[in-house]
Amino acid sequence: MESLTIISILFYLSTVFVGKSFSTGVQTCYYCWWKCEEPLEIRDCANDFQDFRCYASHAITPNGTYQEFKGCVLSNDEYWHTRCDTLNYQPDSGCYMCDDDLCNWH
Repeated sequence: MESLTIISILFYLSTVFVGKSFSTGVQTCYYCWWKCEEPLEIRDCANDFQDFRCYASHAITPNGTYQEFKGCVLSNDEYWHTRCDTLNYQPDSGCYMCDDDLCNWH
């Protein structure tokens, strides 16, 4: 009976630690869509199977509208990487991704 208890405890601990090892990257990021105003909303973005980064961008559209976005993006999402690179080469625009919780505040 004692060995069964030890095996049960070891199995439980291994599932807890193995389950957590799949999740990397950030857990939370600031979030806003089109226009960011204080206080910024905080969103949970992590789950046990995907790697997220925080994202922040700002740009002026061709019609002169200021747009600002913040949120979580998948680390391997090529669309957001390409968008970020493109914005950094446009005048009055900028973008960055970061790997710490709530790092996309500015």
